[in-house]
Amino acid sequence: DGTVRPFRKMMIFDEAHKSMGKGTVSADMLKMVREMRHRGMWVIYASQDPESVHPALIKLSTQQVKVTVI
Repeated sequence: DGTVRPFRKMMIFDEAHKSMGKGTVSADMLKMVREMRHRGMWVIYASQDPESVHPALIKLSTQQVKVTVI
């Protein structure tokens, strides 16, 4: 239809478990995820330790992908 859509920003946190020490989550990371739609951005976080992902981040996630390598 020729509509120009604004570029969405993407923030990627690799090794996110390092920002979530002992079950806590970075306050800035949590705020960013809470406001991602308002800011027109996507937030992707990846971790080798899925159990370390804070429950609040999981609750705010629109999609989750979990891969187990055997």
